[in-house]
Amino acid sequence: MIKKAVILCGGMATRFLPISKSIPKEMFPLLDKPILQVLIEDLKKAGIEDVIIVLGRGKECIMRHFDHNTELEQRLKESGKLDYLEVATKPNKLVNMYYTMQDEPKGTGHAIKLVKSFVGKDPFVLLFGDEVMLCDGKNEIEQLIENYNKYKTTVMAVQKCRWEDTYKYGIIKPKTLEDGVYSVLDMVEKPKVEDAPSNIVYLGPAILTSEIFDKLDLCEEVEGKELYLTDAFCKLAKENKLYAQEINGKRFDMGNKFGFVQANIVACLNDENFKNDMKEYILTLAKELDERN
Repeated sequence: MIKKAVILCGGMATRFLPISKSIPKEMFPLLDKPILQVLIEDLKKAGIEDVIIVLGRGKECIMRHFDHNTELEQRLKESGKLDYLEVATKPNKLVNMYYTMQDEPKGTGHAIKLVKSFVGKDPFVLLFGDEVMLCDGKNEIEQLIENYNKYKTTVMAVQKCRWEDTYKYGIIKPKTLEDGVYSVLDMVEKPKVEDAPSNIVYLGPAILTSEIFDKLDLCEEVEGKELYLTDAFCKLAKENKLYAQEINGKRFDMGNKFGFVQANIVACLNDENFKNDMKEYILTLAKELDERN
């Protein structure tokens, strides 16, 4: 059983300046919840009990969100606002939370090496704190865990993109094992369209085994350069120890302005309290735009 997860919350979110000076991108809202809380609720649904977050500098407010706010909770109790009290205290009841600090931006590989003692020999979920997947039915973590339980090796989340967009992403060279499941033979970062080995994109979420730490140790750390997880993935691929699972769901890069807006629109359309109003607003807006043009 997989019970541990690691969430990487580094990066400065320069695309969201000036708001990201004071609010980490992982705390941007998806409707009324921070992105990070949405991820942790998905982890809980998938049976995860222990989560460690690798923090970058200036992101201490993440810890406060998942801790008690005694003054707020007392005021809500005294005023009889028990529904709001439940909402306010939910974040600190989800899972067991742990934190470690990545003092310098040395890359995803370096960040993962920081959690070695937390993980031990156990397989674990890896998530990035600014990426959200909205799925019908089983979430992306549950889908990955099913694959891991079958093949017992590192498995990454993937989806297909348009061929003309392959230059934007990390692309895998796949060998099909079954429908939507691949053995990864190699990975190429942002290849030219004509050089792309497929149109299958690595999304970010993954189930990693503890062997990832050995592979990261073999990757050369060059002073002044970042250590990337992709380098370790390539070493696993050469030993036929890296698989990929096509995820059924919509992925949103919340560190991207348009991705942030898209995710909130889709979340509204999926929410019983907002969907009718959102549909009406979209139709009205479309009509107004047509009339202007």
